[in-house]
Amino acid sequence: MSLTIHGRSDAIEERLLAQAETELRKFLDAHAGGPDRQGWPFGRFVYLSEIYDLLARLPEADYVTATAGEPFLPVGSRRRVAGDPPAIELEPDELPEAEIPAGEIKVTPGTA
Repeated sequence: MSLTIHGRSDAIEERLLAQAETELRKFLDAHAGGPDRQGWPFGRFVYLSEIYDLLARLPEADYVTATAGEPFLPVGSRRRVAGDPPAIELEPDELPEAEIPAGEIKVTPGTA
């Protein structure tokens, strides 16, 4: 399961990928991450729309899509995606853990 960041025409793929991984780890950080950057609330679901929005806001990004029609699951437990809007479900006493296997985030160059 992976996602693709479609870069702007001036994007440098390696830099955009590094920025994406850094921002995702910050967002999922138990102590300094979360939707308000005040720490992740126990058991709060990770909404895929939040991840897509976070990555689409990167300076060199244009937009983000699922790769091969599958959602991206950057959580160590690999929970299933459920609900509307789609979210990675966590147990009431669980926090997300950023685990980003190589190749899960893809970057495509933009066109002029």
